[in-house]
Amino acid sequence: MNLTAEQTAILAFQGHLKINAVAGSGKTTTMVEYARAQPVTARILYLAFNKTVRQEAIRKFQAAGLPNVVVETAHSLAFRYVMRGSRYQGSSQKTE
Repeated sequence: MNLTAEQTAILAFQGHLKINAVAGSGKTTTMVEYARAQPVTARILYLAFNKTVRQEAIRKFQAAGLPNVVVETAHSLAFRYVMRGSRYQGSSQKTE
């Protein structure tokens, strides 16, 4: 696979990283390659736009043999840290 100059720069980057790019630009492909280049002890969070993107990313990271990548949506991440184990209760009622 031929990577773009931007993707190559991301792979060479050391430290914390945030990628913000348009749909179809190769973000997940870049992150798979980035995760491959990191030590297996590295903890990587992939924040997906929605559940469909999340499920596809999970499949790609698993297929690449990268168990150190956690894939979440903003909602699922917030739910896990705010709702679970707290006194808060979710509601399915819509308010106006």
